[in-house]
Amino acid sequence: MIILIDDHYLLDVYVYFPIYCLTLAYVSIMLASIIRNRHMQRRPRTMFLFSSTFFTLSAFYNFITDLSYFIMLHREMTVQQCSTIRNFMQNPLAAQALVDAIDRYFIIFDHGELHPITIFLIHALFPTTGILASIYNSFITTDWVEDDVICSITRRSSWTSILQFAILWTTTIVALFLYFLIYRKVRKHVQHHHKLQGRNLTQERYYRDRSVVSLFFVCCTIPIIFFAPTIIVSLVDDIVGVRDKAIKIISWVCLDLSIPFICTVYIVYIPSIRQGILDLFRISNVKVVSIISTPISQTTI
Repeated sequence: MIILIDDHYLLDVYVYFPIYCLTLAYVSIMLASIIRNRHMQRRPRTMFLFSSTFFTLSAFYNFITDLSYFIMLHREMTVQQCSTIRNFMQNPLAAQALVDAIDRYFIIFDHGELHPITIFLIHALFPTTGILASIYNSFITTDWVEDDVICSITRRSSWTSILQFAILWTTTIVALFLYFLIYRKVRKHVQHHHKLQGRNLTQERYYRDRSVVSLFFVCCTIPIIFFAPTIIVSLVDDIVGVRDKAIKIISWVCLDLSIPFICTVYIVYIPSIRQGILDLFRISNVKVVSIISTPISQTTI
């Protein structure tokens, strides 16, 4: 069966694509700064390197998805070709918050340190699951769906989308629960904040400082907060039957901004990351004045 890729999705892409380009550039700069960062001890730097790498992977998938649409636009292709492209362009599963929480949980509760290779493999497990789902949908399943925004009919099993959605939210909830336990433990056993010496982030501070734990806990909630408009729009659509394309686009833009927002939180509240970016652009010894009026020991890392 031959299908023509029309411009039904073009308006959406005109909105999303610039955001995806900027997001990819933003997280790539952060990744590059982490690679060259001299203001962290080895373990914290490795953890940020892993999470930034998979943030960049997610941003790249968003970018390449819309870029592929520009290439496919007004072309004729078989349903199998379109299905394969769309299935493999689906954003891979990511669970940076859960992996960071597991790593921190093991150390805070004295279960020992996870080896960095183990942590990397846990990170990679989730996008690998997404890729396996793409292989299954493209070459194994005999199911077809008609809910894709680009292909009028797509070879895909609906249960794989449900499974990926369930994995995404399960990991988020588990991460929040682990950080709740971690914060209680840290608050009970750490009596004071260690003052940051210069801009360096030590391993002890990364794992046991209450301000650091609080920051990561807040970052776990950011995807939920940014996903809320999408949930509301979907519920209104399903229950009331009200459909507004502009509102739907805005709701998805909010969700897409979660990654750059998390990166911004890291940059604003973690001086070692901020200084690493300044070093990347060869800007040295810049003093950044905090916009928060509370003491530095409670607001910066």
